[in-house]
Amino acid sequence: SWPYSKEKDGWTHSHNALRMELTAFGKAVDASDSYMIVGAPESNGSAGGFAIYRWEEPEWILDYVSISDWYDPGEEAGAGVAISDNGVAMVGVPGRNKGVLETWYKDENLGWIHATTIAGSKDLPVDARFGAAIDIHGSHAVVGAPTGNGRVFVCEEVKDSGGQWWPIFNEGPTGGTGNSN
Repeated sequence: SWPYSKEKDGWTHSHNALRMELTAFGKAVDASDSYMIVGAPESNGSAGGFAIYRWEEPEWILDYVSISDWYDPGEEAGAGVAISDNGVAMVGVPGRNKGVLETWYKDENLGWIHATTIAGSKDLPVDARFGAAIDIHGSHAVVGAPTGNGRVFVCEEVKDSGGQWWPIFNEGPTGGTGNSN
């Protein structure tokens, strides 16, 4: 859990404040040029949690840590994480019902704000683990629900909405519905 930065003459250690007292800290990670998110899904009785860092030359600075009271034991918040340069973070909470995806955005005045919680679709099995894997690319995110035959969802950012996202498509090994309903 020690990040390094590339210098002209090699790699150097950036900052040791990254170590957190979160169980399984680093089980899921993602980084952009400006931000890094680290999941710790086994913390607090597997309630989970996550931490977000911002890059300020020459080191990563802790920018946000989730509060353990937000999640219940077994929910595994932070099992899947993703972050973008434009201040969007996604946190999978696959142990909550069929699984949920939380979206967060960075407000320059208020910090990191929870914007949306997207639940796994009604056709998923109870233990689908929606949110166990996540990737963001621009205004789209891909979210995995790997249990059983598995399913993949595509979510799209709602323009000018303050960080709101909406599922628009899903696909499984035997086909999808073309939408998330």
